[in-house]
Amino acid sequence: NIDEIFEGVSKQFKTGGYSIIYDKIDSPVMPILARMTFDGISIDINKLKKLSKIVSKDIDKIKSKIFSECSSEFNLNSPKQLSQVLYKQMALPILKNTPKGAPSTDASVLEELSKKHKIAEYLLEYREIEKLRSTYIDGLSTDIVNDRIHSTFNLFGTTTGRLSSEKPNLQNIPSKTKLGRKIREFFISSEGKTFIIADYSQIELRVLAHMSSDISMKKILNDRKKDIHIETASRIFKTKEEDVTYDMRRKAKEINFGLLYGMEAFGLAKNLGVSRKEATELIESYFVQFPNVKKYLEEIVLSSKDKGYTETVYGRRRYIAELQSDNNQIYSIGKRMAMNAPIQGTASDIVKFAMIEIEKVLSSNFKGAKIVLQVHDEVVVECLDKDSKKVQDVVIKCMESVKGVSVPLYVNSSISLDLSNNNK
Repeated sequence: NIDEIFEGVSKQFKTGGYSIIYDKIDSPVMPILARMTFDGISIDINKLKKLSKIVSKDIDKIKSKIFSECSSEFNLNSPKQLSQVLYKQMALPILKNTPKGAPSTDASVLEELSKKHKIAEYLLEYREIEKLRSTYIDGLSTDIVNDRIHSTFNLFGTTTGRLSSEKPNLQNIPSKTKLGRKIREFFISSEGKTFIIADYSQIELRVLAHMSSDISMKKILNDRKKDIHIETASRIFKTKEEDVTYDMRRKAKEINFGLLYGMEAFGLAKNLGVSRKEATELIESYFVQFPNVKKYLEEIVLSSKDKGYTETVYGRRRYIAELQSDNNQIYSIGKRMAMNAPIQGTASDIVKFAMIEIEKVLSSNFKGAKIVLQVHDEVVVECLDKDSKKVQDVVIKCMESVKGVSVPLYVNSSISLDLSNNNK
């Protein structure tokens, strides 16, 4: 009976706290996402075509290097042909097999092989560039309508509550690589308008500090001028901040973010290229400095196993059936989910709260100002050139004023004509 089902679900919806999430976050943000999808974002087609030619030449050069290494030509996108070349023709060691028993050529295998074999290094480079070319350069061409891209933004596309987008997916454009920045230059503001690009600084670490109540981590994050990774490196390597090297900071950063995703010594050792013993010592040293973080990560797994779900600061749940499994591999996946879901989920809810407030203030005070894009911890607003400074102030204030966590939220922002963060 439909009425009985509706009544049961409605009761659970209200008593389970879901109505707060729906009323305060999901319902108000839905029309914003719908409008973002409908309006789209402008694309500079000339820049896209120009980069397409440059990247095609780069790919041809990498192909030549690969073919030179193996003294033959083959279809690089065929795992079967690649396997034949690597393992039969070149007799490289087989490190892993596919579920069907064939020698694997996946990224993890190529990364390991690249330490001793140039061809694996070139193959990784080829795959990275080819993926960006096919998805965000040539691939974007089919999604352009009247010089605009209309990505579909999904409110329920992820299990943690993080927003996602598709056709095309604008969430995965890399922002730190040279090619990624070039791709972001395609996305331009409309004529007479400019972008305000604002992103939260270390939002997931701020959520972790709040949820774990770790005094040391909170103290670092309370200071806007502090670099959490340098400070962490200083603590775990027992050295002055000014003596922290690039490599020390890199290792500290890997630990800071790796632990958010349940990374253990084996994963850290692999990512840093150090021994498992050194990775274990780094993690132990980290937990000495931030004891409540360790306590929180342990307790959240036990709590999630007992209750069957995790919760964000605002009450959004993620059910984790994997924690009930007797299979160690599946249980380990559940552990990582339990550690990350409340943090990533809270961070994404904070972004949604900010979007709701931004849209409310802009619609009342600035003609033509609106959110055009949301990517992870970043919000992009388009406004009239003359309003850019005022709108920037509004965006920062709205994002930093979201309530719920006991650590201040800090925002970095820029005014730009495209998404590459090139300040005007």
